Amino acid sequence: MPGPADILLIPLGLADPPRVYRIAVWSIAGATIGGILAWTIGALAFDVVEPVLGWIGVGPAELARSRVLFEEHGWIVVLLGTIIPLSTKVICIAAGAFGVPFPHFALAVIVGRTIRYLVVATVVRYAGEWLVRRLEAKIGKPIERWE
Repeated sequence: MPGPADILLIPLGLADPPRVYRIAVWSIAGATIGGILAWTIGALAFDVVEPVLGWIGVGPAELARSRVLFEEHGWIVVLLGTIIPLSTKVICIAAGAFGVPFPHFALAVIVGRTIRYLVVATVVRYAGEWLVRRLEAKIGKPIERWE
């Protein structure tokens, strides 16, 4: 699924809490494959993308700062980008473009996405219904569910 897997993980996990960890594993696999494809695009096609960045206001100075950040702390940037809600695809493309070694990149993506999706799955599994009731109380009406 192109886009954040949380958008499917949360409602599917709420609909069937015992299966939420299986759904999380599929989310981890999909996000890892998507990240690897994005890294490959960055590594192989950044020369094509770079001029387009200039059209949207990303100049040489910003690219130089990003390059230094990825050269000095590449796998850490990737790890953090896979855990917190940033555009992971952009970070993965930049990691490929700025030369983050593939083994470091792949390990960071797998670990980061595993942490994120297992935390989300655990919250959904053990606190999901409670959170839904709190949200319903806050908005003053029941949330429509497909069951």
